[in-house]
Amino acid sequence: MIGRPLRTAFELGLRCSRVPLDLALQVTGRTDSIHELRLDRAEAGVRSAVGAVLGDEELREQGQRGLAVAREREEAARARRERADDDGWTT
Repeated sequence: MIGRPLRTAFELGLRCSRVPLDLALQVTGRTDSIHELRLDRAEAGVRSAVGAVLGDEELREQGQRGLAVAREREEAARARRERADDDGWTT
């Protein structure tokens, strides 16, 4: 497990790196889109990878949970698109 200062620095860096990307999604009106989902998936992947490299099981598990949530959201979005296609609507 990594120490508290290193974990705090990692969390801060990860959040700061997302700010311009999240703002771009908000400005373009894509906050509930596949783009945001991809960012969430990327963040979860980074957490998992960094946790594995540094031997931090808690961080690795956070990443794995984030990836699982992203998969569930992708499946839900896919199901909504399929229902909309079946009903003749587009999203």
